[in-house]
Amino acid sequence: MSDEDKAVFDDDVRRIGETLRLCDGAITTTQALAGELTKYVDEVHVNRNVASSEMTALSAAALLERCEEPPRDYVSLGYFSGSHTHNEDFALIVPVLVEVFSARPTVRLTVTGVSGLPEELESFSSRIDIVPNVDWRELPKLYASVDVNLAPLVDTLFNRAKSENKWTEAALVSVPTVASGAGAFTEVIASGKTGILCDSTEEWVLALLSLVDDPALRRRTGEAAHVQSDSHLLDEDVSGLGCQRDVSSEQLRWISAGDHRPRAGVHHSLRNRRWRRSGNDDYHPSVYAL
Repeated sequence: MSDEDKAVFDDDVRRIGETLRLCDGAITTTQALAGELTKYVDEVHVNRNVASSEMTALSAAALLERCEEPPRDYVSLGYFSGSHTHNEDFALIVPVLVEVFSARPTVRLTVTGVSGLPEELESFSSRIDIVPNVDWRELPKLYASVDVNLAPLVDTLFNRAKSENKWTEAALVSVPTVASGAGAFTEVIASGKTGILCDSTEEWVLALLSLVDDPALRRRTGEAAHVQSDSHLLDEDVSGLGCQRDVSSEQLRWISAGDHRPRAGVHHSLRNRRWRRSGNDDYHPSVYAL
């Protein structure tokens, strides 16, 4: 980042803080973000990211298509990143993949968003498919094409603030996720039931070998995650807005459609959330969330 870009970034952060101090409260998507927001506002509520109706429909179609495919003679792992900025996360599991590839010759890997293979994986390149990033509408097919979803995450404040989207996207197509025991993953994954959380290379290797060797375990874990992901679907019964079901009308009272009192709005981190009112998928409440 250049000095000029850094100055712009710092100024943006400062102005966001000033805006927050003008607010009566805030809505955010993870507990980590909620903890940071309490430094600026007294009232903070967590309303988790949800799958849109279109994403849900596309996932159902991808799942049905996968169920009609013939059995395969290999087990496919998947790591799907949106950009090269996640290379540090992927590096966490490189030693894991080396062990798993070495121990199980039937394992394959599909990856997106990595800037080339690390040297340690070069000897396994014939079993690794690097595919270009796809439009989000193609993500369900990509997730459905693998047997196990990989979600490593370096444990930093920035990463702890991220949502559990990688788990949700896989769960929608009944694919089990092995994830780092950090951030929002720990809030939604019941380890051993709706996914597996890992804190060390040894735990990662054990988790992956267990899933690779046991199709029934993959199926149970994926199906349990699919059921759990239902709580990440849109619900139109709360103040006329689409939101996660465990956020009450009382918590949302100050963003209801009829409340137009002057308030400062916060702001850009809800870009991926769809709020629905009267069938309009593009409706946004007057107060935004961080």
